[in-house]
Amino acid sequence: MRFALLLLALILTAGACSNPPRDEPMMDADEMMDDESTRGDEPRQVALDEPFAIEAGETVRLAEDGATIRFDEVSSDNRCPANVNCVQAGEATARFTLLETERDDIPFTLKINGGVMEVQDMERYQFERADRFVAALLLLQPYPGLDGEGDMPMTATLEMRRLMR
Repeated sequence: MRFALLLLALILTAGACSNPPRDEPMMDADEMMDDESTRGDEPRQVALDEPFAIEAGETVRLAEDGATIRFDEVSSDNRCPANVNCVQAGEATARFTLLETERDDIPFTLKINGGVMEVQDMERYQFERADRFVAALLLLQPYPGLDGEGDMPMTATLEMRRLMR
């Protein structure tokens, strides 16, 4: 009898620990897609003078300026893989576009040396001019030769600074 009561108590406890009821009804896949499409296509905001990550094909807006930056592609990547000893470290080149509403879009290219697998001191990077900004490519991931590189989207970490007028 005790065993039956204990078993009944365990069953009731397990039922009480299940997911709590939801206030809103469950959405099916079509409703979720409709909900996501109504959120708008506003790019996320990032700060000037701060490193930020951007995936290939993504667009971000510089909060202080309103300028929009798009990561177009990695045009070349001959960085020495992490699991190989190379004579030269190589480099990677990525293309970006400063999207302007009142003027033509401004493409710019940034390079990063091979062997950079984490953000370094700022004096190790070369800043390139992009209209009224200077930009540096601080990190480009995934790094060749590291585990899981095929599963990760190409992501650039940039820092943008406004030129003084």
